[in-house]
Amino acid sequence: MKKIARMKLDRSISVADFLKVAFVVNGPRYRGVWSEGVSASLAAAGLEKTVANAAKCALAGAAARGEEAHEIFFSDEGHVLVLELVAPGREITIDEDGRIVRRPRKPRLEAALIYDSEHDTEAPLPEFCNTVSEAIEEVVERPKTRKRLPTWSSVVPQSPQFAQRKFAQRVGGAHFEPPSSHERSLARELEDVQSRSFLRDLKKVGIARVDELTKPAEGGEDAALQERIGHLKKVGLVDEEFAVVCRSKNSPVIRVSSQEEIQLMDQRGVRCQCGRPLSEEVVAELISVSEPGQKLLDHSRWMTIRVVEELLALGLSSRELLVSYSERGDEMDIFLNLLGSLVLLELKDGAFELGHSYSFSTKFMKYHAVQGVIVTSEYVSSDARETLDEIGGGRRFLFARAREPRIEFRPMLYIEGLDSLGPGLEAMVQGAWTRMIYYAVRGLESVGGLRMERILLERLGL
Repeated sequence: MKKIARMKLDRSISVADFLKVAFVVNGPRYRGVWSEGVSASLAAAGLEKTVANAAKCALAGAAARGEEAHEIFFSDEGHVLVLELVAPGREITIDEDGRIVRRPRKPRLEAALIYDSEHDTEAPLPEFCNTVSEAIEEVVERPKTRKRLPTWSSVVPQSPQFAQRKFAQRVGGAHFEPPSSHERSLARELEDVQSRSFLRDLKKVGIARVDELTKPAEGGEDAALQERIGHLKKVGLVDEEFAVVCRSKNSPVIRVSSQEEIQLMDQRGVRCQCGRPLSEEVVAELISVSEPGQKLLDHSRWMTIRVVEELLALGLSSRELLVSYSERGDEMDIFLNLLGSLVLLELKDGAFELGHSYSFSTKFMKYHAVQGVIVTSEYVSSDARETLDEIGGGRRFLFARAREPRIEFRPMLYIEGLDSLGPGLEAMVQGAWTRMIYYAVRGLESVGGLRMERILLERLGL
């Protein structure tokens, strides 16, 4: 999966100084796109490749940029790195009381590494930041009061709406109990729709006789159901008991946990109320949904566990998840801080119909979510899609400036069927990373009439 890691240096420099720094960083180890273009232009004009000459060539462009500037570097090891001068502005965060506030944002330098998480790590980014720091020492005059440059720190995008709810849950107490490894294993078993349907029916009746469930059909018992019951008992979703049933009255006399207990009581002379020895009565096998099974079926906890498990496998942190959140009567399955954007996930074990869409759209607007994701074990009805797409259309403006058709933003995503769970969530996360990468490189000006962001996207395979 293509990702981007960012670090920041809380230090303000001018655009002209930024361009000088970029020109100094450019060399055998890091090749800058803009810097290489300037070097080639100076060489073609017969001018010396110096920082001073490069700065002169860039004065007009620097004035046009205002207080922002970008440069893209390719390392000798094939890494793609971004150096950006972020202009001052305002940022939204929360205060110590959990309230959303808007604070001034100081100008700063940011460096980013675009990498493939399956094969690479973030290690090249700190090395690049050290090279940038050395270049700043060389070309930017340091204030006499400052002994050394500030250190670089990681940039962790945070949705203020998510942070506010996370704060509220921390103060009010957690609502989601982390699953054990056994629960996670059982949750995977419940992905089977026939097993899930059988357990739901069994949970409704409480306890059932196996011989009544598997009545003879075409001269034999239902072998498939017998096999399913055996498997559910083996994994721990079904508990087994035995009952002695009086032949005269056809009523249960005693219930025990094993047949050995019945044999032991028979040996001790225990008899049925009708007077017969227990060994002469009917011994019926009873089954019920186990305590772990009931817990997983309640509120579709099994489905929540599976979705959380998939999100964590995609590299998201548990700190970016808020599960089973409740606020003023509203219940939300999962809040997700996805690279600084609030995403709401609604889970439905069954069909997601029009009535469900009204409830979800209200939450979507109330919490100012950027994206909504419907995960259903069956399907999303066409009426529900139409309603949610209309609501989500108002979020499209957030990424309207993306000129690349490949950088698609869909305010509403639909994951239908558990077979689509992994691929659907992966597409959601990769889409967010791709958009972040695109916005990191889009500030690069065209070189020689070429659109560099398109070249970079091709280079990155996006």
